[in-house]
Amino acid sequence: MHNNWELMNILICEPDRKLGSTCINGLNERSHESIHVDNGRDAQRLLVQKVFEVTVVDVELSSFSALEVIKFIRFKNIKTKIILTSKSERLFDECLLSKANLKKLGVASVLTRPFSLDKLESEIKGFFDRQSWRDVEENSNFTEEEITAFDDQFTSMKIEEFFCGNLAIFDVFIRLSKNKYLKILNRGESLEQERLDNYKEKKNVTHLYFKTQDRKVYINFLNDLIGKLKARPNINPKTRINFSQNLTGFMVQEIYTKGMDRETLKESVSVCESIHHTVESMPGLKSLLEEYLLYEDSEEGHIFLTMIYTDAILKKLEWVTDHSRPKILLGAMLHDLGKLKLNKVIRGKKSEELDGKSLIEYQQHPKLGMDLLERIPEIDQAVKLTVYQHHELVNGEGYPQGLAGSKIYPPAKVVGFANHLADLSIGLGLAPYGIITRMIEEKQEIFGFDPDIVRAFINCFKPEDEL
Repeated sequence: MHNNWELMNILICEPDRKLGSTCINGLNERSHESIHVDNGRDAQRLLVQKVFEVTVVDVELSSFSALEVIKFIRFKNIKTKIILTSKSERLFDECLLSKANLKKLGVASVLTRPFSLDKLESEIKGFFDRQSWRDVEENSNFTEEEITAFDDQFTSMKIEEFFCGNLAIFDVFIRLSKNKYLKILNRGESLEQERLDNYKEKKNVTHLYFKTQDRKVYINFLNDLIGKLKARPNINPKTRINFSQNLTGFMVQEIYTKGMDRETLKESVSVCESIHHTVESMPGLKSLLEEYLLYEDSEEGHIFLTMIYTDAILKKLEWVTDHSRPKILLGAMLHDLGKLKLNKVIRGKKSEELDGKSLIEYQQHPKLGMDLLERIPEIDQAVKLTVYQHHELVNGEGYPQGLAGSKIYPPAKVVGFANHLADLSIGLGLAPYGIITRMIEEKQEIFGFDPDIVRAFINCFKPEDEL
């Protein structure tokens, strides 16, 4: 498959000949090479004869249906990105094509008409940007190279947490000084642990850096890796939690700095599923959290813990379904998104550290977060409400609206309490047992939270139970 997404072979499987012709003419004008077929039989024939990076299949295809074409691609192990299109989402239900099943069959994305050529091309670009790590070719010719570039063009991570498989999936750097970097690993170069240990131990390197433009590639790589770890129960649980922590942190950074497009939203939902499976796979989560809190005090750590506590509590609430869980977890991931709009000095503080105008400004961050999400039609209203109301308290003393009791959206109550737990964990270094003890000793701290949710948390982490 081409690493250069701008020049690709695209197969358009569209029963409407006029629409298909319009589509290929527009794509060909943009330097792509596209072919149109109006039935599934011709689609299968061409897929065997020619390599197509992308295959766009309409759900109403006949003479071999869309489903038959998709299964044919999977059976023949044909490497092509599948985009399924339809004039209505209702047609997917009528054809018994749930999005979960489509994903299992290899469908990368679903588009509902009408959509523009820009939208189609954006779907393709987003996929290949994120998936480029799959096509890394070995590169053995490399020498260290010093470069000058602005610091804000790089993303950092702790050297001991760096992992990208046998071959580097992007260029890797160490920071020499302000705006100066040394490239120590080239994309495609074999990664040797001894080499990293040498930088860490002999040159006192604590962090590695990669270009921020490659962050979404690393997110996709980590998300895929965590998915594969589900089938390997012998993997050290600490490894799982470290990968999940890094994945959450990079996902939040990507949303904070780049915004939320359709592809980022899909990746975010997938990250939520990964966090859920991480919790599900670790019966010893309680003790792991105690170890985790010994070294973690970052904003990304707060968001990660909020998601972990949210998922744990959801397991004990009867009203939570498999359909609602990902939305609530996405709300937990994005609950502090509105802080992006705050003054940097205020953003890094807790509400109890502020007063006057600064406190009033800080208490607007749930509303600011919802306003940011309102610009994204793909975001479910449930997620927006969770973000907006996560600081409301059942006794009416929360913000920004001062809602009370049943007027607060239930998922927001869960995320709000999980947010409080994460603050206690990181701010006071308290693991779950310590939090439960504190709640017993200082009951006034939990008066603002739903008793059922507090009980659910206690049931998650009391000694006789295991997650």
